[in-house]
Amino acid sequence: MQSVHIENSLGKIRLIFEKASQRIDALESGQKIPATTLAKELGEELGVNGTVLYPTLLFLIADYPGIYIKRGAKGGIYKI
Repeated sequence: MQSVHIENSLGKIRLIFEKASQRIDALESGQKIPATTLAKELGEELGVNGTVLYPTLLFLIADYPGIYIKRGAKGGIYKI
């Protein structure tokens, strides 16, 4: 039973990652999206609070190819 629950949970995480990946890949070179904005928009789409979703997105964006992350007030996910 636990394996079924794990697979169902991973399916939900996969959906979050796929939707976030689509948004990141759609950025033009030099464009950015703040990670908090990405979390908020995805959260609204999925019916989840963006603040709750944000830590999950960190696992995706940490080593995401073709981007760099800038911290601070003018920070965000920048497409290379």
